[in-house]
Amino acid sequence: MPDSLARSLRIGDRGTVFVSTRVLDRIYAIIDKNGKREVRTLLTGFYRPNGIALHNGTLYIAELSKISKVDQVEDQLDNPPAPTVMYDDLPKDEPHGWKFLSVGPDNKLYFNIGAPCNICVPPPTHAQIRRINLDGSGAEVVARGTRQIVGMDWHPVLKQLYFTENQRDWLSEDLPEDKLNRLTHPGKDNFGFPYCGGGNVSDPQFGWGHSCDEFTPPVARLGPHSAPLGMRFYTGAMFPKEYHNAIFIARHGSWNRSK
Repeated sequence: MPDSLARSLRIGDRGTVFVSTRVLDRIYAIIDKNGKREVRTLLTGFYRPNGIALHNGTLYIAELSKISKVDQVEDQLDNPPAPTVMYDDLPKDEPHGWKFLSVGPDNKLYFNIGAPCNICVPPPTHAQIRRINLDGSGAEVVARGTRQIVGMDWHPVLKQLYFTENQRDWLSEDLPEDKLNRLTHPGKDNFGFPYCGGGNVSDPQFGWGHSCDEFTPPVARLGPHSAPLGMRFYTGAMFPKEYHNAIFIARHGSWNRSK
């Protein structure tokens, strides 16, 4: 498996590591076999299967424009069935079209729909976080004003959703800063895209008539064009206690800065 193509990792109850990709059409499984790690192609035929989630033995897979599932996936690693499509009311735009999946404490599936542009006023179907029931029903928008989300996790105590957000390009090398956000008022929070970048920069093209104070502020600013991707709250016991419930964030780094 080319390691540069791995996008999301999830670990099953039996230790299986499931790996998604964004540019290939497949989901991998890493298993223990006779004391050795074995990588196998588990499922194929997807289109941008970036987001995966595991919950009560079910593997959920988010493609560009649909979400599917495989029940009791670790019971069927040798001969997995075809995934069942559970939700397909999704745009097909390529820009920022890849999804991230997370199951919340409310047993609902949360996912992002990115803005179909670098900077624009998005249609009402985009630049948002939605949630659905685990059977695909009950879709609702829980946040708006998000440009592109590539990582989500739930606070172990507060049970609130935190997520990383990539901000616009080509405003300057040093503005706006990418963000770490928190969803505190589902259905009401608006994080400012495209009117306010980084939580503190009025967009010169679309910010007229708006103030950044109108929008939900970030928890932290993560630097310009730092491209924060995956994030996780640390709940293990290997690191010292000051790391407990802290957030680890993977930052990809810039592709369009001179430094």
